[in-house]
Amino acid sequence: MPRYVVERRFVEGLPTPPQDDLCLEVVERNADEGVTWVHSYVSVDREKSFCICDAPSCVAHVCGLQSCFRSRLRQLRSHWP
Repeated sequence: MPRYVVERRFVEGLPTPPQDDLCLEVVERNADEGVTWVHSYVSVDREKSFCICDAPSCVAHVCGLQSCFRSRLRQLRSHWP
């Protein structure tokens, strides 16, 4: 299954502490579309997040478009065999 990185930009920074209920809702909605989240990272300044996910190419848009924040979606491939 293709792997993607979703980069999101939060102009006012990510909320602190993270909103667990909101995160679980997103994960469940993605699972309904066949998207599996692998890892998420947040920049030190909390203005960007980078989420690694596996998704069928036909629903890859779900990864990057379900947020009102500015997003960038890129497909990844392994550098190692």
